[in-house]
Amino acid sequence: MDTIFSISDDVDDNENVDIDELYERNMKRSKDVLTLYNNILRRIHSKIRNTSRASKEQHIWYLVPEVIVGIHYYNQMDCIRYILERLTSNGFRNSYTHPNLIFVTWNHWVPNYVRSEWSKKTGKKIDNYGAEIKDEIKSPFIIKNTEQKQKTQESIYKDISAYVPTGKFK
Repeated sequence: MDTIFSISDDVDDNENVDIDELYERNMKRSKDVLTLYNNILRRIHSKIRNTSRASKEQHIWYLVPEVIVGIHYYNQMDCIRYILERLTSNGFRNSYTHPNLIFVTWNHWVPNYVRSEWSKKTGKKIDNYGAEIKDEIKSPFIIKNTEQKQKTQESIYKDISAYVPTGKFK
């Protein structure tokens, strides 16, 4: 009869644990989690495309699932953080409402054809968000005067060996 102290006596005491195998399991689990989060992100992208095609709306609401049946390692908050980070890096503006609602909008984006028309009409370039891009004149003939800046910095500071106490604090 096995007790808690004598479970599987037939196992060799000299058996070693392979540390690489432990890391490989963690890596596989991390990849599975990332694949799951990317699938949810793909659903959001699909909803964005469908909304953009079907109507003039430029925003969507998405409910992140609280639980996914059959997947025990799903963490909703980590998934929401990942989705918000990816959507922001993709150029969307988004906001999160507790516990699982995400608002995604793309109405701030200025499309390429609008930017090119704006550039033709005004002669000014704008970025994807509508802010004007100021071109700095880069000419090999322009020499910046850096000596004057160095002189002003040198005159602000004194050498510590030049300090002479006044004797006021005795």
